[in-house]
Amino acid sequence: MEATLPFLEDVNLFLRDHMGYTGDGQGGNGALPVGDRSTSRKPINTRDLRALFAAFAEEYEGAVDDAIEAAVDAQAAADLAAGYAGSATGTPQFASRATAEAATIPAFANWIIVGGLVYRRSPGATALTTAGGVTWAHVDTTEGIDTRQFGASMLNDDNSPAIQAAIEVAKAAFGASGAAIILPAGGFVMCRSQIDAYRPNSPRSDLIFKGAGHLICRLTCGFYGADLALIRCRDPLGVTRSSPIWFENVRFQHESTTGGVNPVFLDIGGWGNSSMYGILFSNSNNTQLRASSIQNLRMTRCEFWYGGYAFPKKSTSGITFSLSGTTLTASGAIFDSRDRYITIFHSPDRRRYRIAAYVSPTEVTLEAAGYRITSGTGLNGLFDCPRVSMVAGSNLVNGIVGDEIFVAGDVGRTILIPRAREGNVAGAFRILRARIIEYVAPHAVRIGDEQGNPINADRDVTHVRVGCPAIDFYQPRGGGSYGSLQSDLTADHLHIEHFAGVGIFAETADSWRISGKIHGDTNPSRLRYSLNTMWFNNIGGEYVGGFDSTSASGEALAYIADQAKAFTYRNLWARNAINERIVQAEDFLSPSGYVIIDGIDCQNYAGDPRDLISETNVPFRVLLLGFVNMQGDSQAGELRFGHGSYIDHRHLKVQPGRVLLGQAVDAGSLPNGSFGINVVSGNLVFRDMAGVLRTINTTVV
Repeated sequence: MEATLPFLEDVNLFLRDHMGYTGDGQGGNGALPVGDRSTSRKPINTRDLRALFAAFAEEYEGAVDDAIEAAVDAQAAADLAAGYAGSATGTPQFASRATAEAATIPAFANWIIVGGLVYRRSPGATALTTAGGVTWAHVDTTEGIDTRQFGASMLNDDNSPAIQAAIEVAKAAFGASGAAIILPAGGFVMCRSQIDAYRPNSPRSDLIFKGAGHLICRLTCGFYGADLALIRCRDPLGVTRSSPIWFENVRFQHESTTGGVNPVFLDIGGWGNSSMYGILFSNSNNTQLRASSIQNLRMTRCEFWYGGYAFPKKSTSGITFSLSGTTLTASGAIFDSRDRYITIFHSPDRRRYRIAAYVSPTEVTLEAAGYRITSGTGLNGLFDCPRVSMVAGSNLVNGIVGDEIFVAGDVGRTILIPRAREGNVAGAFRILRARIIEYVAPHAVRIGDEQGNPINADRDVTHVRVGCPAIDFYQPRGGGSYGSLQSDLTADHLHIEHFAGVGIFAETADSWRISGKIHGDTNPSRLRYSLNTMWFNNIGGEYVGGFDSTSASGEALAYIADQAKAFTYRNLWARNAINERIVQAEDFLSPSGYVIIDGIDCQNYAGDPRDLISETNVPFRVLLLGFVNMQGDSQAGELRFGHGSYIDHRHLKVQPGRVLLGQAVDAGSLPNGSFGINVVSGNLVFRDMAGVLRTINTTVV
């Protein structure tokens, strides 16, 4: 549309050079747009510009929109008309990748469109190959490198080659900001082989895997092997950390959890400066996430369902149990001297009992203190996890002949063995974490590191538990950046549900903050059961959240060894933890090792709150502080100051031999200006600044 005179007149008037002009009614003499040169210069003000733009919009806005729309329509029509079938000058277009691969593209065409995705002719490129061996490169979308341009599709039986090709292009094209790999949306994305995403940390090159949400982007593992991973990002030599790798809005799942041992979903060595958001790890008969030397990792809204692995228990098929007082008898020979715990299925719940003494193959005596025992007959039972032994200097893990603990397919699994490794301080116990590298027999395997090198026990251990985690956060042995200490993990809304074995294993880390829920398996069996929510070696930080459901194995819900830092369970809730301890602590020989339970709401536990803790440390290193509420019995809520001193709604209570803030104190050794408990009388005492010892009137209960 041609410009009209009225608008040009407005432009000349509002944007004239001088104030005066011919016809201004004030004697001005000069044609617009210059105006009268004898008058002052006219400034440009916002009012004039506003009036001018308003006039433009009123007269031309519709015309401009029409022109743009017409141009777009014309280009679309031209592209359509210039499809491969008829045009010698247009961009060839194909509805499917298969059609494009079979087509001979004319030499003039440097661009093609396949299923809405754009490709550029490029010798040696890997995104697409058409007839005659002509190769085409992907063209980045606004989101990143789209794996569909390399052939990824829900219709494919194997998308691993397409995703791997996209990663290789990303590696070659990395800038300082890295690249995003866009995964297909709409359903199952099947992968039949391991995907390698390793890039060394120097120079840094971030890689981000992005999906459209875990309901519509399901990366599916369709192969087996405990020593494999769906996505591996780890230096095979175990020397260099990986460049950061991120994951967003993806579901990881297996095609099947029967027929073989599932690979881990993610195996990352030296994982730092990365994040995971909106990730769901689905059913697996193996570890779901394995990573080492974690630093500055952020996990938000990550869920782990039905993962991990439990080594098979002793079979109780055909055996029933009768319980009278502390005497437990079996209908057939089943007990042996290694048995430590047994779970008896009472209606409507199940209860775990500690075996205090082995009497015969058909009888044991249960421990009474701290346990709620219910008599009954014809009851079903489930033993503790299998027990193994190791000899210092050997990498052989041994049950006894006749045990059915291991199978050949276990090679590659993570294995956890308590007390078999030397701690930070000589004499301290530490969990030995390794991989199974050789199957020897149903009762024996050999263990080693990620590269297959043997890892020997530092000390003899006899009849200890054995576990495998759903989440494996480990510190590799050896120096260098690959084996650096772990720090700065923030995990918000972490959800571990119905896990088998150990929920999460972690070691040698500080500045960890985890919030969420860890829920054991509610239907334990010989072949699938929850051992403990967490096994930790020397972790500093906190966990805020809950433990749900009895673990059915193990001494307590959480097992912590070799502590040289402070770890706090803050505002903890524990549900259905019948006859369960909350924390089991090995001897902490470092003076700075503590575990603090800072407030707990415990359901269905009728014992003394002190019995929630299992430790032999003297003085105590697991401190029960804050408000303690024991649901399911008549105990009043308490404000705890350690193990034995607390305030309820009536008064302060101090128990002889139990200590304020966990410290047994001889009154004669109190420093000036401090409180303590006289361990003989149980009285609360105070030594003033002059050194005079004073007894504070209390009621001893």
